[in-house]
Amino acid sequence: MKSSRIVGLRLASRFCSVLGATALSAFAAEPISAPVVEQTLINLNSELITALQEHDGRASPANFRGGDTALRARTPYDTTTRLIEVAKLRQTRLLKLLKTHPELVAARILPAALRHRLPAEAQAFVEQEVELTGTVKALHVDVLKGVSPPDQFFLTQVNNAGADLKLTTVANGSKDDDMLRHVGRKVTVKAHRLDGQLILLEQASLTQVPAPASSGIASAVAAVTGSNSVLVIAGTFRDKALECTTTDLNDRVFGATKSVDQVVRQSSHGKVSLNGKVIGPFKIAYDAGTTCDWPGWGTALKAAAKAAGVDLAQFQNFNYTMPADSSCGWAGLSYLGGNETWVQYCGLADTYAHEFGHTLNLHHAGIPSTNALTSEYGDLSDVMGFSTGSLRQFGAAQRVLSGWLPATSVSTVLTGSTYAISSLELAAPASPQVLKIAKKDTNNHYYVSMRQRLDLDSGLRAQYVDNISVHYANNALPAKTTLVANLAPGQNYTDSINGIVLKNLGINGTTATVDVTLANAPACLRAAPRVDLAPAAQTAAPGATLVYNLTVTNQNSAGCGSARFDLAPVDVATGLSVVLSTGSMSLASQVQAGASVKVTSAAASANAPYSFGIAATESGQAAGGRQSGSYIVYKGTTDINGGPALAITNPTQGAAVTGIVPISATASDSSGVAKVEFFIDNGRKAVATVAPYVYKWNASNAADGIHVIKVRAFDGTGKTTESSITVTAH
Repeated sequence: MKSSRIVGLRLASRFCSVLGATALSAFAAEPISAPVVEQTLINLNSELITALQEHDGRASPANFRGGDTALRARTPYDTTTRLIEVAKLRQTRLLKLLKTHPELVAARILPAALRHRLPAEAQAFVEQEVELTGTVKALHVDVLKGVSPPDQFFLTQVNNAGADLKLTTVANGSKDDDMLRHVGRKVTVKAHRLDGQLILLEQASLTQVPAPASSGIASAVAAVTGSNSVLVIAGTFRDKALECTTTDLNDRVFGATKSVDQVVRQSSHGKVSLNGKVIGPFKIAYDAGTTCDWPGWGTALKAAAKAAGVDLAQFQNFNYTMPADSSCGWAGLSYLGGNETWVQYCGLADTYAHEFGHTLNLHHAGIPSTNALTSEYGDLSDVMGFSTGSLRQFGAAQRVLSGWLPATSVSTVLTGSTYAISSLELAAPASPQVLKIAKKDTNNHYYVSMRQRLDLDSGLRAQYVDNISVHYANNALPAKTTLVANLAPGQNYTDSINGIVLKNLGINGTTATVDVTLANAPACLRAAPRVDLAPAAQTAAPGATLVYNLTVTNQNSAGCGSARFDLAPVDVATGLSVVLSTGSMSLASQVQAGASVKVTSAAASANAPYSFGIAATESGQAAGGRQSGSYIVYKGTTDINGGPALAITNPTQGAAVTGIVPISATASDSSGVAKVEFFIDNGRKAVATVAPYVYKWNASNAADGIHVIKVRAFDGTGKTTESSITVTAH
């Protein structure tokens, strides 16, 4: 077995001995390899444990070699100060590693019992469990070249209590799409807070909640309609002028023909429009090419506008236009669903339309590609794709998701048949303009439409006009859209996974005919199983046995049927014994099941973090899934853990439910499990005192929509643990 513990490391120079020369060089030269990060995290926790051991009086500072010589020269030796400094250093390194390896940081979060042993002054610098309420917002940067950075998500707390906190989701298998569905909505977050970061260990830790009308916080993203007042503030650096005049900018944003206003008017069939004005340019106290302080630019330009007598309260949205700055590397920047945009290339009208689209909760338009930028922006038929310098309308999926098309213009296809669709640009179509077809393997939809050279689409490139466009996108804003095909007459698009075939039968004037075939037997698409371990870390004295809850999810498509998954411990630290309650499990596609994992440390184990992993591999398949756990030994402890280990095993997070739904949970604790309570939308429904812990909920009696299932377990000493998921009843 591989050893994964480091004991007795000291702070030789405040950095070097904790991270080691290899780790330091890795920090300087990205990317950092996962093994180096994992060892770094082990080292950081080992150092904190040793400092705590000193503080608790279980070790003599005189017996330690190396260390911070300046600190140790003090008389008497201040163990509290040392513990605080170690906690500060650990926080600094964890915040850096969260940017590159959040899932590894999450696996090394300190158990609550160990955190509570720290003095209050040191606890301020380690992760703490919090529950907060606020709205989610997302920042997106539109780069000029290279790889577009992922969306950054933030929580704005209710009543703006404190600064925005960055949200980092490390749930196994989570994607940007999982967070995008929360943008603009009121949520409750249960997370570990580390300085200005919130670390979400599972998707169920973030739940949408209804907001009172008086709160000013939306519980759902509504379609944007009506006239939007926009103030465009032009600025200059001290050493660089703006390339465009305010007259140019006014024409590009508010003009009567080719403008951003016309893009949204035509795409929304008149439901959305822009009004406002352009002011400036104002010179602000910044030099070009020094630092990309875009928030500072916006603040300075707003202040200049106010000083010039502009009433900012008269405007809903603000655009800050500045000269191109080489220190930034982006053309535009905005918050999804927000009210501020930044543009550096004033000559590109479609950049303004693109960034304003983000404020409408529209995301990017891409195509399938191994190139990251093309995958993100490659659909040039939509203004949410790459900037071409030419204005064009938003695509079909964007319009449907925004609620801009009337019900008669969208046909939901449930059976195979031949369908007529009218050109997307028409204001008074003779037939539906979009076919919406379920894409079951990814739980989203295809959007089938036809574009023609009408209105602002008169400049569309040839590959996008007079043919059938096939996009797919998620089911709610903000959602990225992907163009998968443009079908000329006679051409097919086949989705063998879902058994869908689309064929362009021909185009007559502004009407196209589409043949849709829906097969009954979809193909099989295999994916590595998802493996979750809860809790990720626990603490006990040497020789103790801890129980972890293992959950395995079969992520194969429905066409694959059931599969058997073999379970095994991997990468177990020397001194640990890992025993699973079962060696295999059979699961239908998209179904999960639980097992228990008992981990015992050696009686002679030293105070240190010890790691182990659990792997799940589908029989006959090479690739599998795995998850890491941490067992932290700390001598002299008895029952210092929190509440029971708890997991909801059925239904799964985000599942659609109807009828009688068995809600199943597993719970275990060294002191025994006294009871398990089941809640629906915070109302207690049942209590179970013996395993198996199951409550049968009649979802038919519940209102259609999202509901929160919560389970609370009590151990023999009264300590509790909660776990929640959301499901959709219909």
